[in-house]
Amino acid sequence: MRRNRYLWAAGVALATVALSAVLVWRMPEVSAWMWYASSGKPAMTTTAVALSPALRWFDNYYVVADLGENAYGIGEPLYGTKARRS
Repeated sequence: MRRNRYLWAAGVALATVALSAVLVWRMPEVSAWMWYASSGKPAMTTTAVALSPALRWFDNYYVVADLGENAYGIGEPLYGTKARRS
């Protein structure tokens, strides 16, 4: 009888450790699920995108910034929106 309790307790402890390891391993995905559950689906904006003077449009979708010494920053300000560029 006592042996069954020890086996059951060891099984519960092993399952707890395994579940904890999986949650730590998948933490980015789990935190995204938790954020989505608490915040809901993000709304897409339909307003025009306004850029700072240091940025310029490239190919009607990308924004490019000259960082100096042949380095450029590239962004996608229209990603996830229904807006058109201004």
